[in-house]
Amino acid sequence: MTILPRLVMICQDSIRPNNPIWRRKFDQLQSKATVIASVGVEGNIYAKQGTTVDTRITVIDKIPAASPRQFIETMPCMNLTDLSQIIAQVPPRSKQLKIAALAAPIVEQESLFDLSSVPKTTNIIPFPRTAITVPKVEVEAKTEAKVNWSEVEPVKYIQNHWNKELSQPQGLFAPYQIEGIKLSGCQSHPTDAVESIAMASIQSPSCSYQPLLPKQIIEQGILSDIQLETIIRAGEAHSKLLNKWVKIDENNKVRHYPYAEPDARQERQGYLCGDGTGIGKGRQIAGVILDNWLQGKTKAVWLSISPNLIEDARRDWQDLGGKSEQIICQSSFKPNQRIALNEGILFTTYRTLARPETTKNQSRLEQIIDWLGEDFAGIIAFDECHAMAGALPTKGTRGTQKASLQGLAGLRIQHQLPNARIMYVSATGASKIQNLAYAERLGLWGTQNSAFSDRQVFIEKIGNSGIAAMEIISRELKAQGLYLARSLSYQGIEYQTLEHKLTPEQVEIYNQYAKAFEIIHNNISEALSCTCTNEESSLTSAQGTAYSAFESIKQRFSISY
Repeated sequence: MTILPRLVMICQDSIRPNNPIWRRKFDQLQSKATVIASVGVEGNIYAKQGTTVDTRITVIDKIPAASPRQFIETMPCMNLTDLSQIIAQVPPRSKQLKIAALAAPIVEQESLFDLSSVPKTTNIIPFPRTAITVPKVEVEAKTEAKVNWSEVEPVKYIQNHWNKELSQPQGLFAPYQIEGIKLSGCQSHPTDAVESIAMASIQSPSCSYQPLLPKQIIEQGILSDIQLETIIRAGEAHSKLLNKWVKIDENNKVRHYPYAEPDARQERQGYLCGDGTGIGKGRQIAGVILDNWLQGKTKAVWLSISPNLIEDARRDWQDLGGKSEQIICQSSFKPNQRIALNEGILFTTYRTLARPETTKNQSRLEQIIDWLGEDFAGIIAFDECHAMAGALPTKGTRGTQKASLQGLAGLRIQHQLPNARIMYVSATGASKIQNLAYAERLGLWGTQNSAFSDRQVFIEKIGNSGIAAMEIISRELKAQGLYLARSLSYQGIEYQTLEHKLTPEQVEIYNQYAKAFEIIHNNISEALSCTCTNEESSLTSAQGTAYSAFESIKQRFSISY
């Protein structure tokens, strides 16, 4: 008796016998082998490794199935505890009886999915297998925990007047409280939030927009109260149009007008989320997209700084009841390929968006615009929007610096799709006023209601006024309901200083290294003059490289101790 080969396959969750796309392949497979088990694995098991994609474990024995079209029960995705119980019930590897093994010719192994017949030199005797039982109670509980999109309701709240006594500052920050509205039926954020004193002194306006979200998300606290506030205020901003019109002429030159012009299109107002780490910016983006999705706007664009962050986006979307396959990376399509999706969230990066058109390929920006259509009114979320800094040429001590390609691409998609609902998201929206040039949709310039005729005037006036003017801009945006900047409170956090006392041996080692660096520092110029004997220009370059390398190593040594 010999033990037959067994294959344990770890693959995507979609590769399973009950998936119509893969059913034919599994039918072919079972003409030569038998699927012993097919168990889904929840993606959050791998969250610490940076991915939350659901996977599947499939166990296959090389024994022709008695009925190739009959399969064992396909298990849904489950947690680690349930998975361990199921795997423990998988039967041992099957066995076969050798017949004339020494005289049998060697047969080249063929693919399990090949339909051609395979010469058999042995008789296969299947080993009796025990049935695999599923803990049905646990599986049903997991299914019930998923967000049900069929039970949808508007987010309920009432107008609320500002209570100044509750928002008195404590130190540099003030406890954050929702202003202008009072939510009902939702849960508080898991931790306390704060905002700067300057921002706390300004009240956010009341709202009338009611997002449409699954009832389960609100009642179970999947979105907290302050996260729901962002969705409400973003929806309120997106429901308005700016007194600003844009027109792109035949030479692709963009012109803005504070009044209606022939062939000019009115721009929709945007929103800026400036929350810090821990407030849940990704989940807020997903919430805004879901609100629009449930209202029929089932196309969206999610931009970020790295393609690896698509897994975080999928996690946030799945937390709200979405499917991971509904978020598609733009890089999965070739530049000249049409994006043939009737719905979905297209995830892309600023670097991808900035890739220019070539003689062979259209630009990635045009690919997105072709998919969305010029009348697109869905969400375009600029996550980590500070990556679009440098959207305009700037003058410095070393001359004029060209505008960044990423910033220009961000402006271009806003100009091409004036009806899109723009959401800027970043904890550091702009480190200096020049870097706010990408924020076309906040209405800071070029509208009938703004004090600045165009972007250049805005940057010059605010830039000359320093930090105080930038603070005024932030407060003004909050007063208009276009900006919130919350962060987690440090209240209750304790810390202590841990000192490592050096032993005499460690002190001696450090002193010896310090003396060695001192010798090199005092003699490096003479050493370089002896070793660098090339032309004068090359000599200067080589010496600069050597000095830079030495100083870098010296600083790392000093910091490490």
